[in-house]
Amino acid sequence: ATAAEQRLEAVGQRLRAGDATVAAGDPRAQALARRHALRERLEALDATLRDAANGYAPPARMTEMLRDVLDGQRGLQLVSLLRRPRPLRRRLPRRIQHERANGAASQGPYIHPVELVVEGDYAAIVAYLQALERLPWRLQWRRLDLAAGDYPTNRVRLEIGTLSLSREWLSV
Repeated sequence: ATAAEQRLEAVGQRLRAGDATVAAGDPRAQALARRHALRERLEALDATLRDAANGYAPPARMTEMLRDVLDGQRGLQLVSLLRRPRPLRRRLPRRIQHERANGAASQGPYIHPVELVVEGDYAAIVAYLQALERLPWRLQWRRLDLAAGDYPTNRVRLEIGTLSLSREWLSV
């Protein structure tokens, strides 16, 4: 098991133990113990999210990185580069948003996808995709559509993204 899973299990054990201890006590003490346990669980989940986001390309550098790799390829032409916002999860309840806004924890994770359309011959497209795969950062491959045009030109629509705990969006 990963360290994050072990932390979650430890929090769960403390939650169960605390519930049993406080069950016979007064309702206010029970509510406070439950709130404390839930806050610990939220902190453990935030740590898990930070671990998951580690190694992804920084959102602020995403478009620059895609363009730099494209500039190093011969036989490809950029048609478009657009951001495609997608929430990774639903909004948190208002009470939790308020607590987090006061510095309790980050609100991530956020997914930062972009849609890239390039044209070129098949070999140039494959070389570009391989160059992206060799980057030192993790990327989230969401979609790849290839449309054959007038030989030897092909058009590729690629949706690729990064994951971060920052709300800040990448620039296009």
